[in-house]
Amino acid sequence: HLHLSWRNVLGVLAVGVLLTLLLAQASGLRQRVDNTMADIGAFSEGKQTSEQGIRLAMYGVTLQIIAEKPLQGHGVGTWLQQYRARTVGNPINIQLTPHNDYMLYMSEIGLFGMLTLVWILLGLLVHAWRTGGERGMWLGMLTLSLMLGATFNAMIRDGVFGMAFMILLAIPLAGALPARAGQQPRVPD
Repeated sequence: HLHLSWRNVLGVLAVGVLLTLLLAQASGLRQRVDNTMADIGAFSEGKQTSEQGIRLAMYGVTLQIIAEKPLQGHGVGTWLQQYRARTVGNPINIQLTPHNDYMLYMSEIGLFGMLTLVWILLGLLVHAWRTGGERGMWLGMLTLSLMLGATFNAMIRDGVFGMAFMILLAIPLAGALPARAGQQPRVPD
């Protein structure tokens, strides 16, 4: 029964902030945040991180890969070879993705490819806003979940996550036809 309005958006944000503050008081979450902050400090000083901080090392190697060819990237499917060549003898060598889709795509298809991906995702959010109602809410929440998840995992490239999200995103998009001159898009109920 919610509809998109500034009041509802602000209400959802207020509830989100309140939940975040409540969760911050939870001991397990607080410990995880403290460990993450300690890992960031250790990594920035060149010291060893904990096992949970391994992603920082993976991000560092991936940033080196990106720095070599930032605009055009190294080519689709080349991250693993590039990564393995730089991590020989390092325990992080076993990883199959950098656990960040934006960095993965930037390393493979460069800045323009990654910006195209972001443009597509933002286009889905715009479409969700314009669609409104229940379908718009589904599409918006799924897109935001995909965008946030892609920051910490290979949500789009990974078959387990990627296929599920593509199928779920197709449901609220089903039946949406492009608008003809002067007509609104038809979205079935």
